[in-house]
Amino acid sequence: MDLAPFERINPCGYPGLNMVQMSDLADFTAHGFNLDQVARVLSQSLVEQLHYQTVNYTQHAWVPNNPNMASDYDQTLQS
Repeated sequence: MDLAPFERINPCGYPGLNMVQMSDLADFTAHGFNLDQVARVLSQSLVEQLHYQTVNYTQHAWVPNNPNMASDYDQTLQS
């Protein structure tokens, strides 16, 4: 994936923060992991850091409850 667009913003509010792709860090499949497993481990770690109690996983894309936002979301999927 081309990460060049991230060079024009301050990711997470940190000027100069470098963005990386998980696939550039390690070959997870070589260690017997798939992307879904890695996503669960990372999300669980984030939940713990934020002191949340539960995590709900879904295989579906998030769609906003606000009908106005949902139509914007649908348009971005089509473009």
